[in-house]
Amino acid sequence: MSPARWDQIEAVFAAARKLDSRQRLTYMAEACRNDDSLRTQVEALLAADSGATAEISLAAGPSSSLGPGARLGPYQLEALLGEGGMGQVFRARDTRLGRPVAIKVIRAEAAQRPDFRIRFQREAQATAALNHPHICTLYDVGEQDGASYLVMEFVEGQTLASRLREGPLPLDQLLRRAAEISQALAAAHERGIIHRDLKPANLMLTAAGVKVLDFGLAKFAGPQAAADATAAHTILGTPAYMSPEQTRGEDLDPRSDLFSFGSVLYEAATGVRPFRGSSLLDTLREVVSGHPPPPSSLRPELPAGWDAILMRALAKDRDRRYQSAADLFSAFEELRGSVPQTAPRLEEREPDPVFGREKELGKLEELLLSAVQGKGRVVLVSGEPGIGKTALTRMFVYQACKKNSDLIVARGACVEQYGSGEAYLPFLDVLGSMLQSAGRNRVITLLRKHAPTWCLQFPAVFSSGAMDQMLREATGATKDRMVRELGDALAALTTESPVLLLLEDMHWTDPASVDTLRHLAERAHGQRLLLVVTARPEDIERNNPTLKKCYTEMHARGVCEEIALQAMGIKDVAAYLDAQFAPNEFPAELALVIHRKSEGHPLFATGAIQILAERGDIARTNGAWKLEQPLAQMELDVPVSVRSMIEKKVGLLTDAQKQALQYASIEGEVFTSTVLASLLEADELDLEERLDVLGKVHRLIRVESEEDLPDGSVATIYRFTHALYQNFLYDQLLSKRRVLLHRRAGETLERVYADQRARVAVALATHFERGRDFSKAVMFLILAGDTALSRYANSEAVGLFSRGIDLVDKLPENQQAERRAVLLQKRALAQMALGRMKEAGEDYRAMREVCLAAGDLEGECRALIGICHVAQQARDVPSMEQYNPEARALAERIGNQALTAEVDNVWGLYQMVSGELAEAEAAFAKAIHVARSLKHRPAMVVGLTFSGIVEFWHSDYAKAEPIQVEASNLAAEARDGFHLPLALLYLGLTRANRGRISEAMATMQEGLVLAKRNNNAVALSRIPNGIGWVSREMGELGTAIEFNEGCVEVCRRTKAAEAEANALLNLVYDYLLAGELNKSEDALERILPLYERERWNRWRFYGIRHNAAQAEYWLVRRKLDRAEEHARALLANAEQNRVAKYTAVARRLLGEIAAVASDANTAEEELMRSLEPFATHPMPLIEWRNHVALGRLLATRNRPRAARDAFKRAEALVRELAANITDPAPRKTFLEMDAVREVIASAAGG
Repeated sequence: MSPARWDQIEAVFAAARKLDSRQRLTYMAEACRNDDSLRTQVEALLAADSGATAEISLAAGPSSSLGPGARLGPYQLEALLGEGGMGQVFRARDTRLGRPVAIKVIRAEAAQRPDFRIRFQREAQATAALNHPHICTLYDVGEQDGASYLVMEFVEGQTLASRLREGPLPLDQLLRRAAEISQALAAAHERGIIHRDLKPANLMLTAAGVKVLDFGLAKFAGPQAAADATAAHTILGTPAYMSPEQTRGEDLDPRSDLFSFGSVLYEAATGVRPFRGSSLLDTLREVVSGHPPPPSSLRPELPAGWDAILMRALAKDRDRRYQSAADLFSAFEELRGSVPQTAPRLEEREPDPVFGREKELGKLEELLLSAVQGKGRVVLVSGEPGIGKTALTRMFVYQACKKNSDLIVARGACVEQYGSGEAYLPFLDVLGSMLQSAGRNRVITLLRKHAPTWCLQFPAVFSSGAMDQMLREATGATKDRMVRELGDALAALTTESPVLLLLEDMHWTDPASVDTLRHLAERAHGQRLLLVVTARPEDIERNNPTLKKCYTEMHARGVCEEIALQAMGIKDVAAYLDAQFAPNEFPAELALVIHRKSEGHPLFATGAIQILAERGDIARTNGAWKLEQPLAQMELDVPVSVRSMIEKKVGLLTDAQKQALQYASIEGEVFTSTVLASLLEADELDLEERLDVLGKVHRLIRVESEEDLPDGSVATIYRFTHALYQNFLYDQLLSKRRVLLHRRAGETLERVYADQRARVAVALATHFERGRDFSKAVMFLILAGDTALSRYANSEAVGLFSRGIDLVDKLPENQQAERRAVLLQKRALAQMALGRMKEAGEDYRAMREVCLAAGDLEGECRALIGICHVAQQARDVPSMEQYNPEARALAERIGNQALTAEVDNVWGLYQMVSGELAEAEAAFAKAIHVARSLKHRPAMVVGLTFSGIVEFWHSDYAKAEPIQVEASNLAAEARDGFHLPLALLYLGLTRANRGRISEAMATMQEGLVLAKRNNNAVALSRIPNGIGWVSREMGELGTAIEFNEGCVEVCRRTKAAEAEANALLNLVYDYLLAGELNKSEDALERILPLYERERWNRWRFYGIRHNAAQAEYWLVRRKLDRAEEHARALLANAEQNRVAKYTAVARRLLGEIAAVASDANTAEEELMRSLEPFATHPMPLIEWRNHVALGRLLATRNRPRAARDAFKRAEALVRELAANITDPAPRKTFLEMDAVREVIASAAGG
């Protein structure tokens, strides 16, 4: 729009706004004669100006009579949060659910205005249509005494508008917030909703991310747009953030929001708005024609790509902008991945020199050189406390970085914790340090590609969209997969650069980390990877048998070396004195005396020397360091124990310094400035200056790093230079003071981490237990255990839940039963995940007793369901028979629908494996119906998965497929790694029976990939069977034998008798086709012992599949009596259980047996009857063979026309099957099968 045009619009607008409505109509008709565009623009501005005035008027009017304490329906108002033109926003409490909510109340006077009511209704409609983590959730709408209200999620945080008053956002926050908002907009736009008023005041910053608020001006795009109450050509929104088309009152589409978003981000990056004016018209003119300077000109440190993204978002022509929020999100993600991190590495800070360790440093350098050349390994640096492990390894890492510019270094450390501690702690530390290094972008890329399960542990690093995708990729993950993925990621990283991992204090490590270390050690030999591990041998021997066994194994396999540190020599003490006090005139005897009294122990020796200096016994005189008195006259009070040495060092501190360190010891060997400042009630800046002296002068602590905390603050992380200092200082605290400080530390961490408390759940549990708040201790032990389960660290979870059970007796009596039951149930789940069915059963039985005593019927029912699940996994049919009816009866008595659905599923499983398919079908149908009405997804997944299997076993493939599709989709959404591969297996088998071969193979391969990724033993013992069967039907006999033989081996290792029998049955058919009758007979003989020990699904695998295989085998052997015996048993079982497929197979076998016996009439009758099931149960993969058998018989009976008709029907099915094999190679193999070629030739009359 030209400046002249703007001047014209402004002049008409300024004149019109001064007139009353009648005068304005006359003036507008004259001023805008023959210029409809001018009239539209001015009327839009007048409407906007009128709306703003009305809103201001309402806001200035009397407030609502509502206030804190008032009620709106079930909501108790607690505090006024804000006021606007539309009404007021209150914090309130939902008295039914006990949760905080935000309530937006439209004022009664505003509610009388049609435009306000329409906007209110539109906001409710728009918000209700959205469900996204970065959009404020709508809970309810209501009306009372003429006032309408919206009930929304209560979001704690700070609006972006408020935050920007403090200055622009830091770069990492800017990029993260940009990605989150673009995701929220993408979700809204996908539902056809345009926000139209995106601005900093409508964006709430929380610890969990951005929340987009206020859809009061939202407009529905597409079909609903016509009904939108905001007429076209009306300007609504906030002028500084409008799009150009919005200022012109044009129809809007999602790209308008992208322009507004660009304006918001410009301000967030620079602190100034891109479009500013002294009046509304000036601002709008800037939006339409102004060109703000590039953001980098106002903030040079912005990354190069930032300007390009914003300038495209702010394009005046909407066709030149990003065309979707998803495109904008991708641009931010790409930029975010390219921004380097400039934080200095710990290794760049030169450590204190070490003495007497030249040999050890040389050995470490030799091992690093070998690793750089691709021969990695593990090296254990061992020694007693204070011997110098940390000093040695830090010097080595520093020198290694100086000599190897491309070396990637990462450090992880263990701390003394509950039981086995936090799962994977040192390796989480390792990845955390990598993700803060200069090479973070490479690490992010490789982790994203190779280790999604580890990416999930760092939600702050990845966008919520990426997290959602990785959650799907991690479906069904296990501990083995987590360990393997880290190995894969490090292996990929070492192809680009050599990697050095320093793992400190591993004597305190957890079992999951031991497994990870073992795995990395096994793979290191062919990689540029060196793992340097420090540990105390006596602590490994006494407290960590898992680690002891691991080291023994690694030494035996030659993948680990040990560097055991010894005491310092006299020369080393002298060298230390000369380095610390240069130049000096010390007598030679000084080093000798210190060495003798300290026995060369580095911590003793250096501590004693430092005490002399701090006490003034060593002083600088005339440029040189000297003793203040002759050594012979001086009482050299060298400590005689570690404790006395530390006592003397601490005795030199001021009271304030000593108090700071004592309070710091509450957190452990590692502590944070934030928590310590809270404990001391001190200013954090003053405290850090105090701690700086304690580090540089007294050398009792050192700075480790800085960390962004979830509440937005930045904490400095400190570590005591030795754990012995922390232990001593902690012991000095009075017991009551310790209790108080632990509780306050826990409360501080609770506040700081808010909704991310799972990250520090172990620490919180420790603090609250030691602070004697046992209720909170148990609560956080449960959270810590749940976190361990989410990392597949089941052993650690068992330990944490066990500790919680130990504390239950210390809870108030009214809490004990409920907490004990919860902990027992969770521990039972962890035991099941470890395969400890006996222990899991014991926990569920104990849970039942607790619930019985407390009269908790629902808890008792859950315990019974758990017992049944354990029995199912253990194939314990008697226990299922005993407890299933009890659980079912109790669920019905309680009337809890969710429990009823779970019990029905368990009952259905029992009936299914017992061969009572009608009962199973009814139970699953009932469970699915109830679960669907309750949106009880886990029960739906179970019910649908096994209902699909029952329909498959009935050969009702058309009914089975949609059930299996829904089951697999729901299982994928729920990340159910157990049921998803099972659903995919049976979906693939169903599609194969329906003749869609390639689709079937792709489905089963998907399940197999997932099973292999997660090392899912159940799926790995079954899916290859299905692939083997389809391969044989396609004529790929070698592939079939390979899959089925491999499956037998897997089943033997995992003791899966049922699956092993199934694989052996497949091999019977494979070997028969290959002409290897002896192998076929051997497979049959190997099956029988399996049936003797396995009652599970015996009706199917023995009564049906085994009889079918036996009949085929004896028919080939021409033992017709035995063949007929098994065929008739097969027919009886198939008809009894309504298995149409095997009814057809049995009839075909009986017909072929009669044909060989020269009973042509019986043969024809049976073969004709074998075709009957296909009329109601189409299965072309089976049917064509029955037509072939009939055609062959009719040909021998000298009925060529009837024979040709049978072969033609077979040919049509064969052609249909071939058409559904999309890959040319297997299609060619199928068409070249002898039987297929016979069909084609016979159908043609050959």
